[in-house]
Amino acid sequence: MTRTLWLDIEDLLHHLRHHSRPSGIQRVVIEISRALHADPNAQIRFLRRNQKQDDLITIDWPEVEALLYTPKEGQVTERAAPVPDGKQESQSELLGLLQNQLAVIKEISKVPYETVKFLNRKIANATAGRRASRPTEIQDDGISIREAAAPGDLLLVLGSPWHYSDYASLVRTLRDKKRMYFGLLIHDLIPILHPEWCDPGVTRTFTQWHDSILPLTDIIFANSRSTAKDIENHYIKSGLSLPCPVTVLPFGSSFSPPSVLPPRVPALADAGNYVLFVSTIEARKNHELAFRVWRRMTEQLPAENIPTLVFAGRVGWLVADLMQQLDNAHWLKGKIRLVTSPSDEELESLYANCLCSLFPSFFEGWGLPVTESLGFGKPCLVANSSALPEAGGEFSYYFNPRDISDAYEVISSIVTDPVRVAEWALTVKTHYSPVTWSAAAKKILTSSSSFLP
Repeated sequence: MTRTLWLDIEDLLHHLRHHSRPSGIQRVVIEISRALHADPNAQIRFLRRNQKQDDLITIDWPEVEALLYTPKEGQVTERAAPVPDGKQESQSELLGLLQNQLAVIKEISKVPYETVKFLNRKIANATAGRRASRPTEIQDDGISIREAAAPGDLLLVLGSPWHYSDYASLVRTLRDKKRMYFGLLIHDLIPILHPEWCDPGVTRTFTQWHDSILPLTDIIFANSRSTAKDIENHYIKSGLSLPCPVTVLPFGSSFSPPSVLPPRVPALADAGNYVLFVSTIEARKNHELAFRVWRRMTEQLPAENIPTLVFAGRVGWLVADLMQQLDNAHWLKGKIRLVTSPSDEELESLYANCLCSLFPSFFEGWGLPVTESLGFGKPCLVANSSALPEAGGEFSYYFNPRDISDAYEVISSIVTDPVRVAEWALTVKTHYSPVTWSAAAKKILTSSSSFLP
C-alpha cells in the first residue's frame, strides 16, 4: 500500500504572513518540507487551515515557495552609513540601486522553476488597472483532508501549531473516521521543563496542547537524543505509553535563502577579528554570560588583544535588564556590537568573516547555530548543556554556561589566540561533514514505513 504523507504547515504560513524572516522552527519546517517534496519516491501533500479554521485543506508547495520569495511590506534596505553631501547622496543612491537590483537578480536565479511558473500565473491573472493579489493572500480553494485522505495515511506536524486549541479534536476525528495515523516532530519541551524562561501564556498553551495531543500520537520524531530522552521521561511522568521508540532525525547544517531581499551592509568589526553569537536575545540564550566574559577580558587584557563580540539577532524577552546594562557600559566601548535581525545573506557574510562563533545557551533541543557555524567552516565555543554537545561533537570547545570562571577560562584562552583558532578552523573545514536536509526527509519516510502498519 502506498501511504500518503500529509504535512500540516499552517503554523509556517501564519508566521510568514506576519514576520519578515522565519524563526528556527519555521526554518526546519521549510527545509524538511522542501526535501520531502523533492524526493521522487515520496507521496507528499501539504495542508493548511481554511479561513473558518475548522478543517485542513490542501495547498500546493509552489504556493508556499511563493510566500518565501515575496518581500513583506515594511522591509527596507539600509545604508551602512550616512553620506555628507547631495552629490555623494545621489551617487550613493544610484550605486545602491544597482547593487540591490543585482542582488535581487542573483536571488531570483535560485528560485525553483515551478515557483517561478506559479508567480507568473499570479501576474498573468491580474486585471489591468487592478492591483494583483499578493501571493500571501491564499484562497480557500484546496480540498479538505476529510475528503482527500485515505485509510493508512499519515498526518505529520513538523512545526508548532500549539495555539490551535481544537487540534486534538481534529486529529481524533481523522484517526477515528478516516483511520489515519498521526505523527509529531518535537523540537523541545522547554515550556514544560523550564517555564522560567518562557512567557506564562506560552507555557500554558504549550502544556495544554501537548497534554491533549500526545495520547493521540502514533509516531514521534525528535531533533536530538537529548530531546528524545526528555520526551520519554515526560511520557512516563504523564502516565502515558510511548506508541513506539522516539526517532531522532539528522538535522541539516545549513539553510536555503528564503527571500529575494537585497542585504543591508551592517557596520561590523574588522573581518576575521570578531566572535559571532547568532540568536534572538533572550534569557535562555545566556547573552549575559557572554557580556560578563567580555567585560572581564576588557578589565584584564589589552584592548587590541580582544576580538569584538557581535550579537546577531532581534531583541527578545526577559532581557530588559541586560540591555540596560549594555547601554550603561557603552557596549564596552564597541567591543560588543548588535546586528538586529540580519538577513540570510548578512548571516552568510557574518559567518564568512568571523574568527569563530559562540553559543552559551542554557538549554536547547538541538543547536542550529552550532551546526550552521560548523557548516560554514567556522568553529564554535559551546555550552556543555542539553543537546549542544550532540550538535558540536568533536569540533567544538565546551564550557559550563552557569560558571563564569570556567566560561572565561575556555573562551578567553581561545579567542585571544589567533594561531590556535586558525588551526581549529582548519580541522573543522577538513574533517567536518555537513548534513543535508534530505537525510531528515529519508529518515521520516523510512521510519513511517517501519513503525506504522
